[in-house]
Amino acid sequence: MIRLIEDLLGFHIIRRVGDGEIPSHVWFEEGLQLVYDPDFDGPEGRLHHLGVLVSDRDAIAQECKRRGLSAVKPNWYALPDGLVLEFHNR
Repeated sequence: MIRLIEDLLGFHIIRRVGDGEIPSHVWFEEGLQLVYDPDFDGPEGRLHHLGVLVSDRDAIAQECKRRGLSAVKPNWYALPDGLVLEFHNR
């Protein structure tokens, strides 16, 4: 998830807590925070979707398709853990 957000959206980590491949908290300069909950055992994430402002929604959609992410509806793409990203142009 962290690498996807860095690579796909170009976000930059400014702080992380925890060691190893899966830190407990990650903050991005662009205003997003990810928190890992090792006790959560659901089949997917807790959020239905996350809306993200991007400079070129069509380019992001093409990159999502290239990466094999599933389109849920136009400009909505499911990540491997079940969270759906919805993209809006700035």
